Amino acid sequence: TNDIGFIAQEIEEIIPEAVSEYKEIISKELYKNIKHEKIIPYLLVTIQYLLSQNKNIKSELQILRDLISFKYPNQL
Repeated sequence: TNDIGFIAQEIEEIIPEAVSEYKEIISKELYKNIKHEKIIPYLLVTIQYLLSQNKNIKSELQILRDLISFKYPNQL
């Protein structure tokens, strides 16, 4: 299977409160666990930001198209 997910160490660098540690009982190895509910607000804010940026870029593109079509009316 092809699983998709996050790497706890990478998330920990950005959102430390979204990662917890636990020790495996038998092997005594230390593992990191992601608290996905802590990541969701950051993802939503990022999506909102990207949507806003996308809207701004589309507006700028339309302005440039309008300028080009004004200067070169038969080119677009």
